[in-house]
Amino acid sequence: MNVSKISHQFPIIVQLRPAPVLLPAGIVDAVSLAGFGDRLFDRPDAARSVGMTVLIPGYDIDRAADLFVVRLTTLHGTEDVGPIPLGGSRIPFDFHVGFPTLRALYGTSTGRIDLSVEYSVLRHGTEHRVPTPTVIEFDLDVGGPENDNEPDPVNNNLLPPNLEGPTSGLPEELTAADRGLDAPVIVTLWSAAPLPSARPFEIWLYYMNELVDTVTVDNTTALPGDEIPMTVPWPYIQKHSNGTIPLHYEIVVPTTSNRTFSPPQPITVNANSIAFLAPRVIGALPEIPGTPPIPGLIGCSAAPAPARQVQVFMPPHDSFTEGMRVTVNWTGCSDDDGRVPIALATGRFDSAPLTLEMIRVGFNVAVGPYATYLKPINQANHSAGSVLISYSVPVIGPSPIDSAEIVYEVRGVVAGPAYCDGTPWP
Repeated sequence: MNVSKISHQFPIIVQLRPAPVLLPAGIVDAVSLAGFGDRLFDRPDAARSVGMTVLIPGYDIDRAADLFVVRLTTLHGTEDVGPIPLGGSRIPFDFHVGFPTLRALYGTSTGRIDLSVEYSVLRHGTEHRVPTPTVIEFDLDVGGPENDNEPDPVNNNLLPPNLEGPTSGLPEELTAADRGLDAPVIVTLWSAAPLPSARPFEIWLYYMNELVDTVTVDNTTALPGDEIPMTVPWPYIQKHSNGTIPLHYEIVVPTTSNRTFSPPQPITVNANSIAFLAPRVIGALPEIPGTPPIPGLIGCSAAPAPARQVQVFMPPHDSFTEGMRVTVNWTGCSDDDGRVPIALATGRFDSAPLTLEMIRVGFNVAVGPYATYLKPINQANHSAGSVLISYSVPVIGPSPIDSAEIVYEVRGVVAGPAYCDGTPWP
């Protein structure tokens, strides 16, 4: 019996189910799945995500074995990241891209460039690519020396600023002898590459995260180790009361809004004759001491039902008097550091006339309504937001005295996602 030879083989792909219907990706801190956001991904965004988080939208339910590949494209080339299996993860899927990949794609650019973000679903060996890329602006430009810790904005190749008591002469300390006087500060330029003469820049000085002085440095003559004189004016020292106050500076270049920060320099302040401690929020997670401290956190437990008002507590003080009204200053911010105020989430709230018991044990002031002063803080990003809180005391004199200021991070969005009052986010 003659047996015929085996025929040639041709591989074929059999798909018995329809292809997934894929929608454009989102990017955390740049554009939501609904298309909202500033459509810019910069260094603050990269620092929050330690890279980039690409949001892969939901699609049909036949996806248990799917894998994802994200493709990023700029004028410097294309990078594919993955594949990463969906497994038992939820949808939308948070796909992380490491910062070194982003840095390579930004290359030697300055300012904003275009970044195209696409993704593919690999299903049983077949690739399905999203038909519409997400295109955003991309900016990793930054001044100052190379940062060994990027994307952390604190650059250890910058020296901390140095403050000296104007009368006491004490380093990093202000005493009663320095009361009423501006404090001199020296910023020493860096010696790591690229050197200070590489391109034009400014130095912005911050005292308790508030901008207090700026100086333009002539980059054509600037040398490593040059000492740049700056100043913390007395009104800011008075405003932020006594205690340990962080002092730092930022390097600013004209081509970008990104900043590189010096390490913070703690300043011991005892120069104010009347000083009020910072307030605290009832039910919030407390601040963790350090240099710098880790901020406390306001979650839903600090805004209990039914009113969802936040209770701000003022500690006792000898300068409180019976019948006095104390005013809480509340500034909602869209970032975690209290630097980007939200006008619609900012207000002032008066206490009731103080009684002897309130003076003795301290007292609360309610901040509300919830929808006005809490919700807008996390509206753009449920993973970012903060509030600056202080209080003003009308002691005898030309003006009220403000307490020390405190920053709380705000996380008022729970699983769902929904706000603390159960309404959908955003």
